[in-house]
Amino acid sequence: MALALVHDLREQRTPWDKDDLAALYTDVLSEFVLARASAGLTTAPFATTPATWS
Repeated sequence: MALALVHDLREQRTPWDKDDLAALYTDVLSEFVLARASAGLTTAPFATTPATWS
Protein backbone atom coordinates (compact mmCIF):
# COMPACT_ATOMS: atom_id res chain seq x y z
CA MET A 1 0.00 0.00 0.00
CA ALA A 2 1.35 3.43 -0.95
CA LEU A 3 0.78 6.56 1.08
CA ALA A 4 0.86 10.12 -0.18
CA LEU A 5 1.70 13.29 1.66
CA VAL A 6 -0.80 16.09 1.02
CA HIS A 7 -0.16 19.76 1.75
CA ASP A 8 -2.76 22.47 2.23
CA LEU A 9 -2.15 24.98 -0.57
CA ARG A 10 -4.37 27.69 0.87
CA GLU A 11 -1.67 28.77 3.31
CA GLN A 12 0.98 29.12 0.59
CA ARG A 13 -1.05 31.13 -1.92
CA THR A 14 -1.03 34.89 -1.93
CA PRO A 15 -4.32 36.74 -2.33
CA TRP A 16 -5.21 37.75 -5.90
CA ASP A 17 -4.88 41.38 -6.70
CA LYS A 18 -6.75 43.41 -9.29
CA ASP A 19 -4.17 42.84 -12.04
CA ASP A 20 -4.14 39.05 -11.52
CA LEU A 21 -7.92 38.89 -11.81
CA ALA A 22 -7.87 41.02 -14.96
CA ALA A 23 -5.23 38.73 -16.52
CA LEU A 24 -7.27 35.64 -15.59
CA TYR A 25 -10.43 37.16 -17.10
CA THR A 26 -8.56 37.98 -20.31
CA ASP A 27 -7.13 34.45 -20.54
CA VAL A 28 -10.47 32.76 -19.95
CA LEU A 29 -12.28 34.99 -22.44
CA SER A 30 -9.63 34.48 -25.13
CA GLU A 31 -9.74 30.70 -24.65
CA PHE A 32 -13.52 30.80 -24.96
CA VAL A 33 -13.34 32.81 -28.19
CA LEU A 34 -10.69 30.45 -29.61
CA ALA A 35 -12.82 27.43 -28.72
CA ARG A 36 -15.82 28.97 -30.48
CA ALA A 37 -13.73 29.77 -33.53
CA SER A 38 -12.34 26.24 -33.73
CA ALA A 39 -15.90 24.91 -33.53
CA GLY A 40 -16.88 27.13 -36.46
CA LEU A 41 -19.10 29.46 -34.45
CA THR A 42 -19.14 33.20 -35.08
CA THR A 43 -18.57 35.96 -32.59
CA ALA A 44 -21.75 37.83 -33.55
CA PRO A 45 -23.24 37.65 -30.01
CA PHE A 46 -20.22 39.56 -28.68
CA ALA A 47 -20.98 42.46 -31.01
CA THR A 48 -24.27 43.11 -29.17
CA THR A 49 -23.09 42.98 -25.56
CA PRO A 50 -24.51 45.57 -23.14
CA ALA A 51 -21.14 47.39 -23.16
CA THR A 52 -21.70 48.38 -26.81
CA TRP A 53 -25.34 49.41 -26.44
CA SER A 54 -26.03 53.08 -26.69
